[in-house]
Amino acid sequence: MFVNFKKEELVALHNDAYPNASKSTSIVFQQALNRIEKIFKETIFETNMSFCKDADMLMKKLKETNYSTNTILTTYTQVLKILKILSAPLNLYNSYLKLLKEETQNNQAVQLDMDIQKINGLLKFDEVKDKYIKFMELNKDLDFKELQSQIIFGLYLLQIPVRVGNYTNMKITELLDPPNQSFNYLQIYDQNYYFIFNKYKTSKILKQKTLPILDKNLIKLINRYLKINETDLFLPTTKTSSKLMTSRDISKAVEYASFQVLGEIYNVGDLRKIYIADLMEKDPSLEDKIDIASIMGYVLLDNLDKFSK
Repeated sequence: MFVNFKKEELVALHNDAYPNASKSTSIVFQQALNRIEKIFKETIFETNMSFCKDADMLMKKLKETNYSTNTILTTYTQVLKILKILSAPLNLYNSYLKLLKEETQNNQAVQLDMDIQKINGLLKFDEVKDKYIKFMELNKDLDFKELQSQIIFGLYLLQIPVRVGNYTNMKITELLDPPNQSFNYLQIYDQNYYFIFNKYKTSKILKQKTLPILDKNLIKLINRYLKINETDLFLPTTKTSSKLMTSRDISKAVEYASFQVLGEIYNVGDLRKIYIADLMEKDPSLEDKIDIASIMGYVLLDNLDKFSK
């Protein structure tokens, strides 16, 4: 069915088929081939491309390893790319695609159960929010990094908790229409406060999003923070730096601040989940669900509805 290939030849074919792919994409492909050699205990050439001929057999062998589910699915997906590159018969390609969809759905169902179990072990959203407000009222002398970390934590408690990436590449502006759409903005205009998201994970689909800042506690904290932030960046690495915090920096700030307030670590995912769980208990209208899902960066409402169970 297939001409036999060496690993290096498949890598070359992959790079030719995806000339604009990033270096990391090529590395992921090579790593998948390395795993296949390890699983089959043969070189790619010695397997005679058997991993491209039977979807069930490949999945069975992958599941017999100690690899995580995500690693298994990533490896399997790279084999699907090989089938596409080699113009495999449609029925064969579809058999691999069908199994991938089934395994992905099963994995999502398992993850949902884990998420719900984890939520049951977390504080209620309003409890976390109340503890945060009290903490900030009692701690008026935080230094820049401590205050910045608490401000970031507050972004996930005092308004709709968007994805971490929304707050990267963010500047502060007092203009009504900031000209540079390659940045996100904290906009302060006519005594009103907004977050303007131009660049975020699903921006190509959902386009620019504006989140009004309505919570008086959050506005008060932002003003307190801006008094000691000497840059035009919303989240600089220091109060005078021209360098922005990364997504990783922001995530770590949330974990640090949550431990200071709660005595235990909550990550951004935890906060978004308990927010959704709290929201769904209030039985919002479909229109409200759509608006909130859009601001949170979800394309589908399923991500909200799953926490109402």
